[in-house]
Amino acid sequence: QYYNVSDSETYYLPDSLTSVTVSGNLNYGAFYDCSHITDITVNGGGTVGDKAFRNCTALTYAVLDKDITDIGVGAFAGCSSLAEITLPFAGKSTSAINSEALFGYIFGSTSYPGSYTALQYYTSSDYVSFELPSALKEITISGNSLGYGVFSGCTYIEKVILSGNITELPALALYGCNHLVDFVIPPSITSLYYAAFMNCTSLTGIIIPSAVTLMGSDVFQYCFALTIYCRAASKPSGWSANWNSGACPVVWGYTG
Repeated sequence: QYYNVSDSETYYLPDSLTSVTVSGNLNYGAFYDCSHITDITVNGGGTVGDKAFRNCTALTYAVLDKDITDIGVGAFAGCSSLAEITLPFAGKSTSAINSEALFGYIFGSTSYPGSYTALQYYTSSDYVSFELPSALKEITISGNSLGYGVFSGCTYIEKVILSGNITELPALALYGCNHLVDFVIPPSITSLYYAAFMNCTSLTGIIIPSAVTLMGSDVFQYCFALTIYCRAASKPSGWSANWNSGACPVVWGYTG
């Protein structure tokens, strides 16, 4: 196991150790190469170091609670079996900007068997590539904010849950998530920005809460299978004239 970038020690963990619950700070490479761990929960405040769970190839389920303050780059690199993850925020921290605020930051940019390359935008023209496990299908974010393009290019994600009090879905938030089939806009959201769901080609239905008073342009562009169910009886004045530029079917005054 590594305890900094260049130094390591060898420890032997029993194969029977498959479920881990820890609290406090996790240092660099804390569980590096622990290939028998299948699930991990990190409780309490603290930080998760770079490559903390790197090459935990059997890890399928991870929960980092809402009091975690920082997650290192590549913390989950090489976790090829990871199917579900719950995080307090996407990226490095709640104050991270640019590429460090992208979901892929915690997976790093080194490819491995079972990974795919996600091109993630952090401005309209700037992007970075990360290597995500194709097994990863479900993401839960328990915090209260998301950054520009946060899940853009996360091709294999099928479900995203926002369980905090997020008020804005930023531009390009889910751009290119073409396997996404399950997304609920929480009632706390008031604003959907440019191209937030662009190229979500598998999404078949979405409900727009009445609290959404601002809608950017091209929000659902190229969502070819989508029907939009709006709680509002008609288009609110704060919605762009081009909010539905892809001409998805719309049901106004939806009460279901």
